Formats: sequence, C-alpha cells, structure tokens
Amino acid sequence: MHGHRAGSAGPSTNDHPYPAAVNPQPAAAPHHTPRCGSTGPLVAAAGCGRERLENWLGGRPVADHYGEPMVDPSVLRYYGDGSEADRLVAGEVERLEFIRTKELLSRRLGDRPLDILDVGGASGPYASWLAGLGHNVHLIDPVPRHIDQARDMAASGDFFEASRGDARSLAFPDGSFDVVLLLGPLYHLVEPVDRLAALREAHRVLRRSGWLAAAAISRFASSIDGIVKGFAGDPSFRQRVKHALATGTHRNDTNMPGQFTTAYFHRPEELRSELVTADFHVDGLFGIEGPGGYQADGGPDWLDADYRAYIVDLARAVEIEPSFIGFGPHLLALATPMTPARGR
Repeated sequence: MHGHRAGSAGPSTNDHPYPAAVNPQPAAAPHHTPRCGSTGPLVAAAGCGRERLENWLGGRPVADHYGEPMVDPSVLRYYGDGSEADRLVAGEVERLEFIRTKELLSRRLGDRPLDILDVGGASGPYASWLAGLGHNVHLIDPVPRHIDQARDMAASGDFFEASRGDARSLAFPDGSFDVVLLLGPLYHLVEPVDRLAALREAHRVLRRSGWLAAAAISRFASSIDGIVKGFAGDPSFRQRVKHALATGTHRNDTNMPGQFTTAYFHRPEELRSELVTADFHVDGLFGIEGPGGYQADGGPDWLDADYRAYIVDLARAVEIEPSFIGFGPHLLALATPMTPARGR
C-alpha cells in the first residue's frame, strides 16, 4: 500500500497532449555515453538554496545542518530493511506501477541526453533506467540504506550519481537540471509547508525549458487496498482509514505489517493545486495503474504477457478520465515552471 489545498485550481485535467488511446513507444536511447563521475551541474553546491528555503518556511529549519536530511523515524524504520529495492519488480517481471510510470515519463524525455535529478529515488530503479537511456542522472534520498543500494546498482550497471539529500533543501545551484523527478517525497511530507518547500526547490533547480514529474498516493488508496488485502476486519485499521479519508494523513504507529508508514494521501485536485501554488503549470495529471492497481500484479496471472498487456492497456485507457484518476493507488503530474527558472 502505498491534501491540503494550496492556491487556486489550475488548468483542466483534460488539458493533455497525449491521447489515452495511443500506445506510446518508450523513448529511444540518446546517442550519448553518461559522464561517469561527471562534474558541472551534478555536483553539490554547499549552502545553495538554504536561505530561500528557510524564508519559505517562515524561518523554521528543515535539517539539523545543511545536507543532513531530517526523516520521520517511522519512515526511516519502514525503509531501513532495504525491501524497497524489490517493490517495483516481481522476480524478473516489472510491476504495473513501474511499467506505467516509465511509459508516462518516456513521452516527455525526447532523444537528447538530459541532466536529471531523481529526488527520493530510493535504491535507483528509475535512475538506472534513465542512465541506461543515456541521461546524466543524480539520485538523492534521505535513507542511508537506499543510498548504499543505489551506489551498488550504479556500480554494477548503468552509472548514475547517488548521495543523501532532502527534497526540501536541495544542494544544487539554480537552473541545474532539465528534469526533476519527485516519485516519492510527496508521499511522506505530511505537512503542507514541507510539500510546498519540496516543490519550490524542484522549481528552483529546473532550467527554463525543464519539467517536473511528481507522484502522489491517492486519498482512497488505503481504503481500497485494505479490503483487497484483508485488513478491513481490523478495527484499528478502520480507524486509520477513517482518519486518512478525512485528513489525508496516514499513520501506522503500531508498525502493523503491510500497512505502510507515515504518509500523505492526495486528492487529484490537491496535487494540482499544490503545484500551481509552487508556480508550476500542470501539463497533465494521470492515474498511473488504473483498474489493476490493487491486485493485478500480485498473482501468477501477472507472469502471462498477454494478461500484463491487457492490464496496462486498461490503465492507459483511463489515465486522464477525471472520474477515475483518484481511484488507483498512485497519481502522476507532469508540470513545467510558470515563471522563468534560471539557467539555460
């Protein structure tokens, strides 16, 4: 199992340049070799953005000192066992979330090498994939175990850089990246001010022509997932679901297995509104997994290629359907800066 309204609503959810019925092909690999150990924009600039960030937070610091992420202890415990490394792949078969997220990103990547910042990139599945396409990727994550796993992955496959970092206080100069991925940080920033800080930091480090991919968990994920996985008979779980539906905040203070950790669950309109408040134009808002999101890749049928293709086609068919976007487990927004970012 994998909110707060901030500002006015942005453009219609249906303002979307990619027809749902089209079966997009993954982006071709650019004719480029990644710069292993490269410098330039992929090197931390100590102190960059700190004063700006603390102004946004009303003077409240977000880290003990710059570059040392502050992580909710329950989140750190949840990810500390390293199991996130296997979440997006079932044996040798990719799971639905991974397939669909890569598909949505591929539509925007183009055929030239890009400088990409993968914020909260965990053990590196997306960073590795993007590096394999020839892009220059720097992953940051606040969980030490994830950084160890990401560096191992980078060393044994397509190279990318990996270091600890906090989404709310990025150690990179303004206008450093063509693409910023937030495919996890918004899950665990339960306070609106922290989510806004992460989005504004992403805006700051993007170039003028850059774009953001931001993922969120659906407000209704725990209510549906709990029924599918058999948690709904537990009175304490029911209380957590009731609280999450009312407030967006999910907590698993008793560390019940399979019931996730501290998180924020978005409504689609909340994700859009937070992006607009952070000076982004929302180019598209998508449901990632569609009808198969809660069960399709959890059983033996998923190993059948025809079944997988059908489930992916279903997800694609309803990805921008307003009445369905908030049903699946995850949402993905693609957005561009509304005010000029620095850099080329």
